[in-house]
Amino acid sequence: MRIYFAAPLDSAKCRDTNNRLVKDLRRLGFEVYVPHEHGVGDVLLKGLQGEEYWKKRRELWKRLYEQDMVGLKTCDIVVAISTKEDKHLSAGLIWELGWASGNGKVTLLCTQGAEEIMDYSLMVMNSVDKWFKEWNELLAWPSIWRRH
Repeated sequence: MRIYFAAPLDSAKCRDTNNRLVKDLRRLGFEVYVPHEHGVGDVLLKGLQGEEYWKKRRELWKRLYEQDMVGLKTCDIVVAISTKEDKHLSAGLIWELGWASGNGKVTLLCTQGAEEIMDYSLMVMNSVDKWFKEWNELLAWPSIWRRH
């Protein structure tokens, strides 16, 4: 079973948290596609300025988008993560959930205890197949993992 891991990439702290959670999924034997493992746009563009920055940005973001679309199209499940630090779902994560739901993928959202402060939209909450408040709840969810 192949998982697409959707999560904020805004900071090194976010990416470190993502890496830790992805290790849990890989330990369970899942193949996991993680967008930031292929690069994060602003990090890859660091130091560039002016026209060179904008030219490289367009090229890089197109390449990253195409890689992520392959990840989405070939996955069985989208696992989306949000934390208290995020304060809202990122636009990319919302788009990934919407695309996955609209294309018949299983969508799981884990808010890691942040549901009290997060602003969830009607469309997001009704397109998610299962919502978990804690990461360990998601890992223990038997109905999806039994199929693995």
